[in-house]
Amino acid sequence: MPEMRTAVTLKAEHRLIRTGPYALSRHPIYTGLLLALAGTTSARDTVGAVAGFILFLVGFVLKIRQEERLLLEHFGAAYRAYQGEVPAVVPRLRWGSRLTSA
Repeated sequence: MPEMRTAVTLKAEHRLIRTGPYALSRHPIYTGLLLALAGTTSARDTVGAVAGFILFLVGFVLKIRQEERLLLEHFGAAYRAYQGEVPAVVPRLRWGSRLTSA
């Protein structure tokens, strides 16, 4: 089972992927987790669930900021361009060939 890491690191020969889900969101795993947590929070409908959701959001924001800094340092202008074209978490849904174009 994959593990959720807390340290932000690059893998050997790390590449910038811009196809598939990465054409819609720079952090598609966080997009899915956020959607699942929002659904769970809605279903639970308690103050504790809302508080947990808010705490998780804060953690997401901090983690994404760390990742973005590291990726900018590593990929430079290519990542800056990617940031300008693709949203971090919430996709702009446009139908077409975005999923397959590099």
